[in-house]
This record gives sequence, C-alpha cells and structure tokens, in this order.
Amino acid sequence: MNEVWILALLPRLSLFGALLLIAVSVPFVISFNFYPIIIGAIAFIGLVSYLLISNKLTLDNFIVILLGFTTLPQSVAGGQLNVSISDLLLVVVILGLLLIKNADIEVPKFFFTISVLYILFSLFSMVNSENIGNSLIRLSQYTQYIIVTVIVFYNIKSSDIIKKTLFTYVVLASVVSVASIVIALKDGLIGTPLFVLGYQKNNLGAAVGYAIPLIIGLKQLQAKQKWLNIALLLNTACLLLSMSRGALLGSVFATLILLLLLKKYRTFFAALLAVGVGGLFLLKTLPENIIASVTNFSTDSSAYSRITIYQDAIRKIKDHIFFGNGVGDYMIKLPYINFQQDDPSNVFLLNLVELGIVGFVLFLILIITIFVTAIRNNKLFSDNRIFLLLNAICFSGFLARFIHIQADVTWVRGASMFMFAMVGMMFALRRIYFKMQKGR
Repeated sequence: MNEVWILALLPRLSLFGALLLIAVSVPFVISFNFYPIIIGAIAFIGLVSYLLISNKLTLDNFIVILLGFTTLPQSVAGGQLNVSISDLLLVVVILGLLLIKNADIEVPKFFFTISVLYILFSLFSMVNSENIGNSLIRLSQYTQYIIVTVIVFYNIKSSDIIKKTLFTYVVLASVVSVASIVIALKDGLIGTPLFVLGYQKNNLGAAVGYAIPLIIGLKQLQAKQKWLNIALLLNTACLLLSMSRGALLGSVFATLILLLLLKKYRTFFAALLAVGVGGLFLLKTLPENIIASVTNFSTDSSAYSRITIYQDAIRKIKDHIFFGNGVGDYMIKLPYINFQQDDPSNVFLLNLVELGIVGFVLFLILIITIFVTAIRNNKLFSDNRIFLLLNAICFSGFLARFIHIQADVTWVRGASMFMFAMVGMMFALRRIYFKMQKGR
C-alpha cells in the first residue's frame, strides 16, 4: 500500500522539483556559476525520468539520488539565500516521509536525544548572541544536518539501497572530476588552487576526495566493477589538482582507517609507505611554483590565517567559557588579506567559542556515539561480509569529512549533508541487521 502511494505522490513532487530547479537556474545563465546548476537540473530530470519509465520511483531511490547530489554544493537561489540541489531534494524526501500513509519513521534513539538536547542548548545560547540572524542560520544547519539528514538516511530499508547510494555518489563525484580536470587542462590551471565550476578549492576537494575511501571499499565489495579503478584515478587526480590540503588529509586518513577496519594490514602498511614515498617524490619532481603554493605559510596565506583564527577563537572562548558567546555569533575579520569568516576552521573550537563547555560536551557525546557505533558494528557484523564492508565504508566517509573540518569550515552545503548521511546509513545498517535476525 505504501509503495503504491509513493508512486502516486513522488512524480508530482519530482516534477515540481525539476521545474523549480529550471526556474531558479535561469538567472544564472549569464553568470559564472550557472554550469553546475544547469547540469544538476538536467541530471535530476534525467534520473527522475528513468525512475518513472522503469517504475522504480520510490522514496528509497530518491535517497539514492540525494547523496549523489551533495557533490553539487553550489547555490541555486539568488541573493543571500543559499540553497543547493541536495537541499531541495532533502525537502522532497522529508515530504515523502511525512505524507506517506502510516509512515513508520524511526530514529536512532540515543543519538537523536542528544541531538535534540544539543540544538535546544544552542537555542538557549542565543541570549548571548549579538546577531540573531546568524544564530538562526546556524540553528537551521544543525537541524538540517545533525537531525533531519541522519533520520532520512536512517530510514533506508535495505543494505542494497545503501550500496546503490554509495555507488551513485562515486559516479557523480567522478563526473565532477572529469569536468574539473578538463577545464584545468584547457585553461592552464595546473599548479594553482583550483576554482572551477563555481567550486572553491576546498569544496571541490571535498566532493571528489571523500569518494576515494568509498571507491576503495566498494572495490572490496564488488571486485568485478572495473570502472571503479578509473573512478579512483579520476577522483585522486582531481583531489591533487584542487590543492585542498584539508580534503587530502581527510581522504588519506579515512582510507587508512578503512583498511584497518577491514583487517587489510599488509595493504594498510603498503598504502602508508606509498603515501610517504609518493609525497617525497612529488616534492622532488613537481615544479617549484606548485611546491611553493602547497607549502605556503606566509602571512598572506590561508594556512597562516588559520593560526590567526585559532588564536582569536581561543581568546573569545575565555570570555564565556561555560555557555559560549552564542550560536552563530563567531566572526573574524582580517582586513589585511580582505578576509572574514564565521568559523574558526576547527569544529571543536567552533563549539567551544559559540556554545562553551556545555555545548562542547554535548557535541563530543555525539561524536563518541558515532565512533562507538562504528566499532560495535564492526564486531556485530563479523559474520556478514557485506554489512561489515558497508559499515567500514560509511565510517570512513564520515571520517574523511570529520578530519577535514579540523582545519576548515564545518557547516557547508553538500559536504555537511554527506558527513551525516554516512552516520545515518551506519546507524541504519545496525537496525536492518537486527530486523534480518528477527525475521529468521
């Protein structure tokens, strides 16, 4: 009954979404950033059309599409409103969950409880905030990513859907890689931080870099999928071209942890050696201008600005150490490099400066819950290879973003949804596994 109702509901929602995407894309036709928006709209309409024709237009398949479109974080709205394609798709999926008759929406109880407490405390912290508008934006980000995204992906019904979701992300990340590499070669952008198709270098590095541990894990899951080797090469090349140090660090660290979880110890040490040898080789062979750009720590570099930001955040933490300065209240301006930012480029510092020790502890509990769940899943799934691999892949995807935000802005479109989608699927695996056991 539910499946039939979904088929009746979602074509209308998808048609509305497609028309909306086309409408908001029109103003961008004369702007620099319109390409990914048009491509995204065409891809979205094409995927929905395929699902309609093949009678596969279900809520789960919309979730499959949703993760893939986090690779396109560009805003499709004008003015100060920042809304990506994945944000719009998330609304469609939420409407589907809420409108389905007798929908049984489940939540990961402990994580959900702490998430609600975290957001309620963030709301309370607004009494200290000097900019209510920024506070509301930050609150909406917390709600969208930590609660809504996790719930959506937690309600995936099978491990096959999780597998399809991961494959879809890899496909779209590879498309982004191809387009970015072609433009970099055509415009002679090799050796400089890559700003193409409306991507900032760190956003591009995130979109393609987070796909790398996913690809390596999926290769273990389905060795016959030879195209994954090409995808790995493309995404790695694009990550290196982006010159995003944070995304590179996150991708490498996540891949190493993935190998450890899968008990691929020889591969782990081989990868560790390859990273070291490869790094030394690049340092010796790359042109001096590229090395200088990557290792630039001068006073006008992004690396040096982070040190200044860290110092500023630590100073402000001391002002309201227990309850913080207020959610969304942090802002630093560096006029000498024409720079301002509402994030201290470290997720833990962000929590301490805006929410104080109390908010920091709540956030830390959320992170510990994710790590503990990954470890418990790894033990629980010891007799089920597919679930074991999927758990390791999802956790490594989460780690890629988590490591990245120790040295970069945390709450950004696309990447933040990807991070908590990985969490939702990791939790979902546990729920699906227990239901399978009960059904035996």
